[in-house]
Amino acid sequence: MPKYRKFIFSLLLTGLFCACQSPVIESLKLENLRLDSYEKEGARQVSLSWTMNAMTPRGINQEAYRILIASRPELLEKNAADLWDSGKVSAAKSYNIPYLGRPLQSDSSYYAKIMLWTNQGRSPWSETQNLVLPADRQVFSEPETVNRFDTYDLKLSNLVEAYKKATLEKYKKQTEVFVNMEAGQSWAESYMLDNRKLYLQWMDQIAAAQDEEGCLPMSVQIQPQAFLEVAQMLYRQYDETSQLKKHYSVMEKWLAYLWNNYGSDDYIMTANREAHYMLPAEEYSLNGKIYSTSAALISTAIFYRMCVIMEGFSTGLNYPDKTIYYADWADNLREAYNKQFYNSENQHYENNTLTANLVSLSLGLCEEKQAEKVFRHIEQSVAIEHKGKAACGDLGKQYLYRTLSAWGRADLTYRLASELKEVEGDFILWFFEHLCGLKSLESGFSHFSLDAVFPPGIYFAKTRMETRNGAISSSWIKTADDFVWQVIVPVNTKARFRYPAADIKDIYDDGRLIDQVEGVHILGLENGNVIMELVSGDYYFSGKLARIKPGIRKIKE
Repeated sequence: MPKYRKFIFSLLLTGLFCACQSPVIESLKLENLRLDSYEKEGARQVSLSWTMNAMTPRGINQEAYRILIASRPELLEKNAADLWDSGKVSAAKSYNIPYLGRPLQSDSSYYAKIMLWTNQGRSPWSETQNLVLPADRQVFSEPETVNRFDTYDLKLSNLVEAYKKATLEKYKKQTEVFVNMEAGQSWAESYMLDNRKLYLQWMDQIAAAQDEEGCLPMSVQIQPQAFLEVAQMLYRQYDETSQLKKHYSVMEKWLAYLWNNYGSDDYIMTANREAHYMLPAEEYSLNGKIYSTSAALISTAIFYRMCVIMEGFSTGLNYPDKTIYYADWADNLREAYNKQFYNSENQHYENNTLTANLVSLSLGLCEEKQAEKVFRHIEQSVAIEHKGKAACGDLGKQYLYRTLSAWGRADLTYRLASELKEVEGDFILWFFEHLCGLKSLESGFSHFSLDAVFPPGIYFAKTRMETRNGAISSSWIKTADDFVWQVIVPVNTKARFRYPAADIKDIYDDGRLIDQVEGVHILGLENGNVIMELVSGDYYFSGKLARIKPGIRKIKE
C-alpha cells in the first residue's frame, strides 16, 4: 500500500475512534450520592440515588451510569472496587437504582464514585463520596427540609414557616402507630419537607389494617379519600410507582366498600343503614347567616374525585380495562351529579353555597360551558357579598385560594391571605404552586410547570426546591414596567413555562431574544402570556411586564 494511502487510512481510523468516544462534559457535576433501603416482598433491598448539576449545555438527559463502591478510598483512585463495580448500565433515572454488590452493613462507611453517559456526552468521574447505609429507623424520623422560599410580603413567608414548624411537631408526637394523621395535608407538606418515607409507611400501615369487606380504618386517615390522595402525592412528587402497584388492590377494595355502603342506582351517594353519609354535610356561619352544603353533594363529589384518581393510576400502571372501568364510573357520577345538584335557571350548584360551587368547579364536575357562570357566583360571594371573607368551612377552603387564582382573581386570593393569622385550606399549595409558580406535572417532577400569578402589592417571590431529579429554582421580580424571572431546570427534566408578555419579541434570555436561544420551545400565546417549554439549564428571562387580563388560563396554539 502506498505511503499516502496508509497515512489516510490511519487518519480515518483515528477519526473513527474519536467519533466513538463520548465527549466529556466537564460542567456536569454529580452530587448527593446516597444509599437507601426499602422493603420489597418481605426482604430488605438497597438502592442508590444521585442528582446532577449542569447549567451548560442545556437539555442534558442521562442515558447510562457506572458506579464503583469500595471499602477503602484508595481503591477508587485506581478505578477499582471491592464491593461493587456496576459496569456501564443503561438507565434514564438517577434514583431507585438497585444495588447489586456484596452485602453492606448498616451505619458503616463506604466510598463511591460515579460516571454518567448522557445524550450530549459523558461526565468525568465524580469526586469520591462517602456513603452510609442507614439503619432501619423509627417510622417517625424527622423529615429533611427540601425548600427555601421568600416573598415580598414577609407575613406570607412567616405563615409558611410557622406551618412547617407545626408539621414537624405533629410528626414528633407520633409514637409507634399513626393516629389522626391529617393526610389531606400531605401535598402541602411535600413542598417543604421530604415526607416520602413517612407516608410510604403510613400507607403500608393502613393497608395492613384493611378488613375483609375492604374497609380502611378512619382513625388514621380522617377523610375517606386520604389514602388515594397520599398515593397520588407520592407518585406525582416522588415517582413512587411501586407504591401504586403494591396497594392498587387495596384502593379498589376501598372504593367497592364505600360504594356498597353509600352508593345508589342513581349514582348519588346516600346514607347507609345507620343514616351516616360517606362525608357529613358542611355548615358554616358568617355574619349571623348559616350556609349549609348537603352530605349527598359533598360525598358524591369526593367519590367522583376518587374514581378520577383511580382512572389516572390505572393509566399509569398500564391497566387499560381498569382505565375504562373507572372512566365510565366517573362519567356516570358526573352526569348524575349535574342532574341532581346543578340549578340551570340560576346557574349555580344546590343552594348556591360557596362550598357547593367551589367543589363542583375545582373537581371538574362542572360542565365547561357553565364553568364561568359558576365562578361568577364564587367571585360574587367573596368579593361583594362578604367583602373579602369566605363563607365556607374546611372542605370549601381546600379549593378556595387556587380556584380564585386560576380564574384570574389572584388579587382576591391575596386579599384573603393577607388577613390570615394562621394557615387554612389550600393556602400552602397556593403559595408554592401559584405565587411561586412551581407544580409537578409528571412523576417525580420530571415534567413540571412554572406558572406564577402576580398579585398587586407583591413584587417578588422565589423558591428553590430539592426534588429527586435535583434542585428546581424559580425567582421572579417585577417593577412598574419591567419583569425578570430566573429559572433553573434540573438535568433529566423539562418545564412548561408561562411568562407574562404580549409577544415573544418582548422577552429576552440573558440579553437575547428567546426565539434565538437554545433550549426554549414556544408553545403558544395566551392573553398576556407566552407559553414555552424549557429543557434543563439556567435561564435569565427579562422583558416588559404585560397586563394580564382576568380569566381561566387556556393556551391558544
